[in-house]
Amino acid sequence: MIRLCNVSFGYDRNIFSGISYDFEPGIFYILQGENGVGKTTLARIVLGLLKPDSGEVKRPKGCIMSYLPDSNGIYPELTIRQNLRFRLGLYGADRCKSDAALALLEGFGLAEHAHERVAALSLGTQKKCAIVCACAIPADFLVLDEPLNALDR
Repeated sequence: MIRLCNVSFGYDRNIFSGISYDFEPGIFYILQGENGVGKTTLARIVLGLLKPDSGEVKRPKGCIMSYLPDSNGIYPELTIRQNLRFRLGLYGADRCKSDAALALLEGFGLAEHAHERVAALSLGTQKKCAIVCACAIPADFLVLDEPLNALDR
């Protein structure tokens, strides 16, 4: 479980304050709100990429989190397969040839594009690549920021 205890954050103004919540593994949560209300900021605090101005975030020791940023977080000069291998390697889980990773490539219709450079793909196909790279990680928590933005069918 990831526990937020009275978390507050602001840049030049207060974005949010006093957030307390428990995120349980295996449950889907959706942060919904208008632009600028702090959804991405809160996700980055949960991930440990930002520190709250006040309050505390408690994560289990050894907790593995995979993150899909709104900017996709993939390298356009690499192929889909190279991006997948790189991401898995960061987590010490080189499972690029495993059935699960290959099934993700197949399921998202990317197997035929696996050896293409990401920069040569449509924005929607790039988004699919980013989702596969995030979902292939054997993580306790998966955080997706704007996962449907620009996604192709």
